[in-house]
Amino acid sequence: SGPAIVGTGTTTQVWMSDTNMARILQWGVTADSVCASNDTGSVVVTNAGIIGSVGTNFFDVALDNNGNIFACAFVTVQGDPSPRVFRYRATGTLPETNADWAVGGTNDTYAGASGIAVDPTGSYVAVAFEGPDGGFSTNGNTRILWATNGAVAANLDLGVVMEGDANHADTGCAWDAVGNVYYIDNYFSRWRTFSPPGTNQATTIALAGIQLIGGTPPPPSTTLQITRITVTGGKVDIDFSAGTNDLASMFAVLGAAVVNGPFTAVNGATITLLGPGRFQATFTAGPTTQYFRIAQQGGTTPPSQPAFTTISVSGSNIVLRFSGSSSDVASAFTILSATVANGSYSSDAAATITQASPGLFQASLPASGPTHFYRVRR
Repeated sequence: SGPAIVGTGTTTQVWMSDTNMARILQWGVTADSVCASNDTGSVVVTNAGIIGSVGTNFFDVALDNNGNIFACAFVTVQGDPSPRVFRYRATGTLPETNADWAVGGTNDTYAGASGIAVDPTGSYVAVAFEGPDGGFSTNGNTRILWATNGAVAANLDLGVVMEGDANHADTGCAWDAVGNVYYIDNYFSRWRTFSPPGTNQATTIALAGIQLIGGTPPPPSTTLQITRITVTGGKVDIDFSAGTNDLASMFAVLGAAVVNGPFTAVNGATITLLGPGRFQATFTAGPTTQYFRIAQQGGTTPPSQPAFTTISVSGSNIVLRFSGSSSDVASAFTILSATVANGSYSSDAAATITQASPGLFQASLPASGPTHFYRVRR
């Protein structure tokens, strides 16, 4: 029963609990990421102390990021003295025979342990219990235990009346990456979710990139145009288009630490021809954020396309900050607006544009009226 899957690729491990014997087994995988034929697994944990009691063999298993092993036993006989939830050390002589802690003996609120899961921090263990004699009693519940000692940190639904009924039969549980708990209450045929108490939030950091999705490459351009930027394995790839008669040797990659430069040649950049008018530049990613341009050898750096950097509201005004080339002046730009994102954009006469510093500009316009979408044009 189980299983628990840890690792990736050839380091993947498959863990299972044995419902016929009080033991936990582990399998590795071959170079093809499959279990070898006739591999019956390695016994990692045995617990002779619970063999012989009625229905006390391991039922589910989970591991934390440090390799500590957590297991639960499906005990349904009321008052059975056998423990129901266990933790074993990540290191030691195998098979492990002594648990760091074992809890739940004689306690019917620990009966019918069906699922176990460790939170991403390794601090908490969620365990789902059906209850004695197959569940459907007020003893069915999901509770959170401290991973260090098995003490109760929180009861999620023990004796809690839901839809006019305090009966529960919880059969499985899991955590997401930010600490929310999910469990199945089979009595109500519900999948329930609990968030941790207090104010909490989560942020997923995404790799900045520009991608054009589609099976057909963009058509070549007579002017330099970056069409895609990707970062893989510490390498930066910049796809760009230019004239159909241009050669890879005609171009160079320029980089800068700030968006308005100064830009200098990137060492080690290799530019290859992908097809008529289509090129790719490849180089090693630096340790900090960088901005890049493609320039034609012997020519001048192409002007930077204007791009918004921040949008904010100050008092009764909308403030649009954007970048351009260091040689640009404020009068070179026009703010366009529309009431829908894909609508018809026209010049916004209410916008006042000023220059904050070389290559950096600010537009201010009234915030009143309907929702608007904005563009900047040189």
